[in-house]
Amino acid sequence: MEQTAFDAALSYLTKRDRTASEMRGWLRGRDFDKTAIDEAIERLIELGLLNDSAYGLRYAEYAAGRCRGPLRLSRELKDKGLSDEIIKDSVEQVFGSGQELELAEKQARRILRESAGREWFFRAGERPVDVSEAESGEEECRITPTDKELGRIARRLAAQGFRQSVIYDVLNRLRRDFI
Repeated sequence: MEQTAFDAALSYLTKRDRTASEMRGWLRGRDFDKTAIDEAIERLIELGLLNDSAYGLRYAEYAAGRCRGPLRLSRELKDKGLSDEIIKDSVEQVFGSGQELELAEKQARRILRESAGREWFFRAGERPVDVSEAESGEEECRITPTDKELGRIARRLAAQGFRQSVIYDVLNRLRRDFI
């Protein structure tokens, strides 16, 4: 017995959520005709098994948790076939009200911690101290980032999809915190 487009789509959804565009492309690659594909997708939407808005929001939350910025997130959602409106809504919900700046600063400090273990550390909220003065168990991080380190941070934040204005704000905060 030949598998229907709907049955094939259900099977494809068992692995992970998909967008309607991803589903359409996958079914097209399995040589189902356009009418069968349209009917299968319409039925999946009616059953609530395909929901591009919900998918966009879940993916945006996941991406933010992986320290991806809104520009990279927008590109990834576009690649998944979501509409510009859904992308805009998803990005705004996850990165609204200053959350992008907080996430970018958190990531920048993580990058600085990767450089730790050399000559200078700081106690959270204090001025820099020498490693020999740092007490065990305290949060430690490389301090007084050089221009080279700030450039590396800026490039990594840009690659992760943060906006230039946010990157400049983060770099200014780092400079201010370490002076």
